[in-house]
Amino acid sequence: MKVLVAEDQSMLRDAMCQLLTLQPDVESVLQAKNGQEAIQLLEKESVDIAILDVE
Repeated sequence: MKVLVAEDQSMLRDAMCQLLTLQPDVESVLQAKNGQEAIQLLEKESVDIAILDVE
């Protein structure tokens, strides 16, 4: 499965992505630092799961 992680705090985003890549079902993990970047990625790639930091 493909996962998108959108999180503005780089340390938390990196940690989440590292943990996700350890999962056997996860093919790839996309990273976005904000909502706008997440939308741009989603226009190019399809994902199965999006983990979003909403404030």
